[in-house]
Amino acid sequence: MDGVNYILLGFHFLLIIALYRIMKKRKKRMPSYFGSHVAMFTGGGFSLGLGVILIHSFPVHYLEVTACTALSGMLIGSIFGAMFGNHTMLTGYGTGLLLGLLSPLLGITSLYSFSFILIIELFIFCSFIVLVIITNTSRKEQIE
Repeated sequence: MDGVNYILLGFHFLLIIALYRIMKKRKKRMPSYFGSHVAMFTGGGFSLGLGVILIHSFPVHYLEVTACTALSGMLIGSIFGAMFGNHTMLTGYGTGLLLGLLSPLLGITSLYSFSFILIIELFIFCSFIVLVIITNTSRKEQIE
């Protein structure tokens, strides 16, 4: 695993930690169905980025990377979903599992292209920024 992948992996974890802190502050303003979207974005986005980075770093360890990615996606999706309730926790769990199983396959089919990793990370970062902007403008009183 080269240094750039370590940096991307660290950025990925810092992004999730920052997003968790932001969502924890804003969870009272959001309705439960919106929490389901948050859990799906975070669980799926985290496992997608993690799977592509890890399969690029360890291409011959497909089984280990897939297991690690699926478990990490389930954990992150469940943590974010648990902020909003049991239904959203299950939604985050399922999305993290599904994308955790499929993201190493996506990394392999990209022929280990580093530019593909950067595009995926940019996509995930922009999705999380949109999520933060939308949660900032949503008000529970206006929706109900």
